[in-house]
Amino acid sequence: MSPYRFVGGNPPATSYVEIAPDRSVSATIDITGAYDLSEPGTYEIAFHGRVHDCTFDAADFPRPSSSLQGMAVSCEPHEFRVAAR
Repeated sequence: MSPYRFVGGNPPATSYVEIAPDRSVSATIDITGAYDLSEPGTYEIAFHGRVHDCTFDAADFPRPSSSLQGMAVSCEPHEFRVAAR
């Protein structure tokens, strides 16, 4: 799933993802465009950011951009190893 970004306007209903209680959502991303991983070694990455809108009632979305209610999101660090070539 790609992150939804918009400039002005209202986000469409298709930009929302429903997450059931006690469930999670994951995605695979390519970080090589933002980080230099050319050296072998152990690296750690974590995400701390905000979602643009969050609601606990499906009847509340989609909302106009003037009514979005953001929420902080933090993920535990993930360690990975880059092996020598």
